[in-house]
Amino acid sequence: MKKPPLWVWSLALGILLAAALALVPSRTAAASPWLFGLLYLLGGVALINAASESLVHASEILSSRRDWNHFVGGTVGEIISTLPEVAVIIFVVPVDPVAAFLIAVVTIYNNAVIFSVYSFFLPKTVGEGQYALPAPIFKIGREILIVGSAVALIFGFFLLASRLNTPPKQALAGHELAVIGVTMLFIFALYLHSLIVHYSENEVHEALRPEDRAHEPAGRMILLFAVGTVAAFLGGHMVATFAETMLHQIHLSPVRAAFVLAFFAGIAEIFILVESHRKGEYEIALSNAFGGITQVKFLVFPFTLLIIGLMQWLGDVPAGFIGIPIDNTVTLIMMMLFPVFFVLFELMQDGHTLSNFDAAAMFGLFFLILYFLVVYG
Repeated sequence: MKKPPLWVWSLALGILLAAALALVPSRTAAASPWLFGLLYLLGGVALINAASESLVHASEILSSRRDWNHFVGGTVGEIISTLPEVAVIIFVVPVDPVAAFLIAVVTIYNNAVIFSVYSFFLPKTVGEGQYALPAPIFKIGREILIVGSAVALIFGFFLLASRLNTPPKQALAGHELAVIGVTMLFIFALYLHSLIVHYSENEVHEALRPEDRAHEPAGRMILLFAVGTVAAFLGGHMVATFAETMLHQIHLSPVRAAFVLAFFAGIAEIFILVESHRKGEYEIALSNAFGGITQVKFLVFPFTLLIIGLMQWLGDVPAGFIGIPIDNTVTLIMMMLFPVFFVLFELMQDGHTLSNFDAAAMFGLFFLILYFLVVYG
């Protein structure tokens, strides 16, 4: 009898912890906030891991049925696997909208570091020590990096100019967040359309393709999507409960707290990256690492802006919240996105390859940015 995969055990653990914690009286939980907060975190991470694996399996079946190449199939899987992060943000917004905003942005920095580290492990040619990037990255992928760097620069200069006004602008209101979010989602929709229509042809030799799953029934795909969606939202709620505990019990700076929460919200993507690399599916792993930067910037981040704007309009935000504050932290964290996207574009431009030197340069620059954000953010 075939043993259940690891993600099924992860799902069972998450459900068990969720059920057990639901039976604990609120007075008991309040007496030991850190103990129960960590149990919520453990259950949430287990469910998020299971959700990501389930959604990726579903996307693999979809990719096989559509005959998409490795990179496009992995990109679609990465888009779907961001659902747990979206769920965390949805549940954090009513508690602290600014924390949700920072989590969305900080996730981009976390994923940039992960991309730079993974670049060391890509198989390089013996002679030149380079990894040839797949066509979708060095064609349309580099274009989205340029757009991402331009958006970061425009956003950052707008915040800077707003602070220099007389009187200075204090916050970004809900309708302003909605305009920015809709515009960025429009850009992402066009990017995804071009990626699927023009760059999805499967040019990989049959012997090098991942396991063909086109024969698996559509019902299995739908079930995997359903399980992943439910687990993502339940796991997101549990991580958000831990976030509420951390935000009220420990006095971390907003950026430092966001780094911690962003790491746990997106930890399942690291598992997927490692598993894809272990199977030799390098383009799928690369699409997840690359998508962790671009998809978060143009999908998760604008969605966060829309959710904050919507909940502010509905009045489901903390009392006194008037919008995302235009302060040193928000201005710095948005302007620092420009070098992240621009450096990625420049390093991928030369020869459409990645070398260990490129990986070292990216890691050093991204680590330096993280250092300044954590220390001064």
